[in-house]
Amino acid sequence: MAVTATIENTLGAVFLGLIGWAILFGAISIQVFLYYSNFPDDRRLQKIIVGALMAVSMVHLAFPIYTTYISLISNFGNTNSQMAVSWIIKVQTSLDSAIILTVKGLYTWRVYTLGKHFSRMWSLVVVAVAAMGWAFGIAVSVEFNKIEEWNDIYRFRTLLFTSLAVLMTTDIVLAGSLCYYLHKSRSIYTRTNGVLVRIMHYAIVCGFFTSAFATANLICATTIPDTYVHIGIEYLLPRLHVFSYMSLLNARKTVSERDDSSFNVSRMLNEISRFDSG
Repeated sequence: MAVTATIENTLGAVFLGLIGWAILFGAISIQVFLYYSNFPDDRRLQKIIVGALMAVSMVHLAFPIYTTYISLISNFGNTNSQMAVSWIIKVQTSLDSAIILTVKGLYTWRVYTLGKHFSRMWSLVVVAVAAMGWAFGIAVSVEFNKIEEWNDIYRFRTLLFTSLAVLMTTDIVLAGSLCYYLHKSRSIYTRTNGVLVRIMHYAIVCGFFTSAFATANLICATTIPDTYVHIGIEYLLPRLHVFSYMSLLNARKTVSERDDSSFNVSRMLNEISRFDSG
């Protein structure tokens, strides 16, 4: 049974997504502050990337605030205006894709860096899956920038759904691969294994939230396409990716403080944070 579009599941869903976006932005700001406070000796490239993600997230927040205000206030009741896809929405969507693909690229590099010590072949498979996600993400962004009204999105519906499915799969593959490599790093020392388990918990939680929301986005876009529920969820996805990435970076300090053994946990996570190709 088709779900009828209402104010609640269209503009209401977008409004709730904007609130969630603002909350996540605050959480990201705290994570970035903690990162610069706790890891002043990190590689310069890493610090530049974190700063760039924060700057883009800050600018990016202005776009949905503007578009939501126009939809809810300026054009309230004007159906024709609300059906149009403005240039600012297209820019916002392109930034969404850029943020998500950038974070996935960073995760992929970390998995490859750690995985080359165990299975270079599987590491290349992970890179291939991530590259496929990049290709679909760019293709969707290009097609979205061609449309003039929201109804035009049905022209590349299959491409959109495939892209969401690949996005979900990539999250699962990256989180699973990271946990597998950490599992392979276990030693005969119980305390060391306990520390690695805690690191795996961080990786699982980070991957779970992004993949769960990507799955929810795919389900809503497929089952209730006439509503804006999937747009509200889409608002959260870029922020969730940045938040999960920052959480994993900051986990180096949290896990190290809990460790009372001689095992240097930060060395393990710092290995994941390296950007050299050696």
